[in-house]
Amino acid sequence: MKYFSIVAAFTSMVAISSAAAVEKRADVSVYLCNDRNFTGYCKVIKSPSGVCVPLASDFDNLVSSVGPDPGVLCYFFVNANCNSNGGAFHYGNPGVADLSRTPVNGPAGSTRNYEDQISSYQCFTS
Repeated sequence: MKYFSIVAAFTSMVAISSAAAVEKRADVSVYLCNDRNFTGYCKVIKSPSGVCVPLASDFDNLVSSVGPDPGVLCYFFVNANCNSNGGAFHYGNPGVADLSRTPVNGPAGSTRNYEDQISSYQCFTS
């Protein structure tokens, strides 16, 4: 009888810890457009928080505006697979309407041209 009680208690602990490990990540969304000022061909892409998203051919190296949802911070990468070696920047909502003049760290007013250079991104709830 003691053996059965111990096994039952252990089994319920394993079930509880397994359920916690399977918890679904929150989905996050980002709005992408192939023209400046959120015009042209645009699409909302939804993905789990923290997952690297390679851009499909309709947006790979064709993005001119990015807009994460409120409460979302996204990292945008020049290289595929969210590799920052080629360059990267991060932004939250409302995003950047003109990636040809993306604000970057440096002297006040510093910008860099990321227009038509984004190949992947990764977003997180903030």
